Amino acid sequence: MLTMWRQPSAIQAYARTAYQCHRQQISDVCKAGGLLVHPFPPEFPMVDNTGVHRYTTQAFKSKTGFRPAAHSNTANSNVNHNSYQSGHQSYNNTNRKTKQAAANLYLYGKFNETDNIELLLDQVHLRSLTVQDLPQFLSKMNNLLHHQIDLDVLLKDDRFDKVSSTLHNNVRALSPSSLLQCLEALFQMSNKDIYLIESLEKQVQWLLWKMSIGSLIRTLAIHKQHQETPLRKKLLSETLGVIEKRWVELSCPKDLITLMYILDDNSDHLFSKVETRAFDLVEKMEVKELYRVTYLLSRRKHRNTPLIRALIYHLNKSCLKLSNMHLVNLLYACCSLKIYDNHLLNKMSNTLEKKVPHLESNVLLFSILTSFSKLRWHHTPVLDAVFNKIFAIQDHLGPKEISQIVISFSHLVYDNKDMAAILPNFMPRLHTFREHDPMQWLEIVWCLAVLRLCDQETAATVLNSHFLHHLDGLDPFRKTLGQLRLLNIAAAVQHDLISYNGPLIPHDFIDKVHLKALSRSQHGLAVSVTTALSNFAPLNKFVRTDVITPYGYILDAVLFVDKKGEPLVYDEHYGHEPKPGVNRIAFKVLDFPDMTLCTVKPTGLHTMAARHLIHLDYILIQVPYTEFSDRLTTVKKMQYLQRRIRSAIASS
Repeated sequence: MLTMWRQPSAIQAYARTAYQCHRQQISDVCKAGGLLVHPFPPEFPMVDNTGVHRYTTQAFKSKTGFRPAAHSNTANSNVNHNSYQSGHQSYNNTNRKTKQAAANLYLYGKFNETDNIELLLDQVHLRSLTVQDLPQFLSKMNNLLHHQIDLDVLLKDDRFDKVSSTLHNNVRALSPSSLLQCLEALFQMSNKDIYLIESLEKQVQWLLWKMSIGSLIRTLAIHKQHQETPLRKKLLSETLGVIEKRWVELSCPKDLITLMYILDDNSDHLFSKVETRAFDLVEKMEVKELYRVTYLLSRRKHRNTPLIRALIYHLNKSCLKLSNMHLVNLLYACCSLKIYDNHLLNKMSNTLEKKVPHLESNVLLFSILTSFSKLRWHHTPVLDAVFNKIFAIQDHLGPKEISQIVISFSHLVYDNKDMAAILPNFMPRLHTFREHDPMQWLEIVWCLAVLRLCDQETAATVLNSHFLHHLDGLDPFRKTLGQLRLLNIAAAVQHDLISYNGPLIPHDFIDKVHLKALSRSQHGLAVSVTTALSNFAPLNKFVRTDVITPYGYILDAVLFVDKKGEPLVYDEHYGHEPKPGVNRIAFKVLDFPDMTLCTVKPTGLHTMAARHLIHLDYILIQVPYTEFSDRLTTVKKMQYLQRRIRSAIASS
């Protein structure tokens, strides 16, 4: 077989990339004609005066010293002339296609290099613009248009008219992706439906049922951002209608997630269908896709329990290789959707423990703290890392951030010795709430009382008669909550401070509290406790529920018992001097929302209540859900309560 090298004259200027793309195709054609072509390796390009790569035999020989080997076999050197001509002709045809592709790539590169719209239009004027060039050209023009020239002026330019004609005449030849790229660029260039946009819109409308589901979602995304004209609104509605009928075609998690991002609150019906499809695709999702679906559910406040369980299951199986932002957003999603999965929260906490010291964004830092507080997730190592970070940046924090610190730490009952050291630095900034937001100031003072950091001066700002007027005009729930907060603070200054000589709330203030707004006995675990209690101490006669104390704490059940723990008639002992051998028992039910997680203990309110109620001659019995819920039968629940009563009497 004859070995033949292509000469430089056989290769016109074409791009190196295009040559590499077509090299195998050229070789196959030449082999079919009996011609063996050795393509030149890409390591030896030469550049001609047009700036396009050229490959030469001489360059290859000079670099390698290679020469074609002589063939001793004469028979092998005889080549069928007709086969040679056929192969050579096929090679020339392929080479022309290669050069055309190279020219297109060359023009594509020039588009990227151009930073002037006049030069961009000149290139179109000097060279033939193909259909494949249009998306890139319009995208580049869109980037330059707003900075250099108005669209109205551009439409009158003869050079752009050439582009418009090419696009208009070949609109049916555009692929859906190219069509949408052109349309998106034109949308950004004009908020009016010029004839060119109308032409593309009609083609999109024609292709709606033929497009892939991915192209449909992209069409929806483009029109969602550009709703300036009736035509665009109409096409958005039609696209949404087609997707509603073709939602079962969703097979790619990325398309599904993109659609979830696009859909608004008015598309609940379609969103529920997408959730159903997400449940089918959850096994195909990577960790970032699992995170995004969870986060999108939290943004819509839509708690699809089966889907959430599937997402959490796969998140627990995977390694949480997420960025700081994504990890914090996932924590927020767990908070918003009330996901209390210990395994997942522990995984995130262990990762955050290493990341928190290096966080540069205060937004992420306080998002972690707020999410921990709302989840009641008391993970001490992370809280220590957060506090150390706060300690380092304490001089740069604003009032809202400081109030967030105080409220979160009090809810989690996070007691750090250094908190008292930095509080004097925080207080001047916190005092801005006294005038601008009195109820927020009341919450801050209450939280300081929970942490035993409230001094006399701070307590006096809310226990005076002037502050009580701020409660007027509030809705019943907020007013009752504010009244109870004031009673709690009054108990704190009485029992947690060594001496207090400031103002106090009136003695009859408790009579104004609307208790019904905060009733607990008919909700959650308290119902089960009072029901079990009524089996050996009937309600009303022996037991009172929802009893409010002078300190503003609500007791779920109160009863009087003798030394043996037997119940006594309530009215015979209430309001009288306590008799020897008579004990007043108070039950405080600690349901799931009343206790922290990870480190399981009562939240701030119930911790402070237990601290103060011992001063009112109550024998307090706290009934945590972690113990009571394990008693599955009525008999076991009764026995548990009776045992707790006897144990409390013995230790009092």
